[in-house]
Amino acid sequence: MFHLLLSSHSVLTIHRVKEPTHPTQMAYEAVVAFLKEQLFS
Repeated sequence: MFHLLLSSHSVLTIHRVKEPTHPTQMAYEAVVAFLKEQLFS
């Protein structure tokens, strides 16, 4: 189970947890993949 603070608003920066299965890491990877697709295709 993952614990996110209710006050967490920077889940892609300061509150990001760099563990492969953590929701903040998965969100980060999804955003980066989206941006790469938009920029390079």
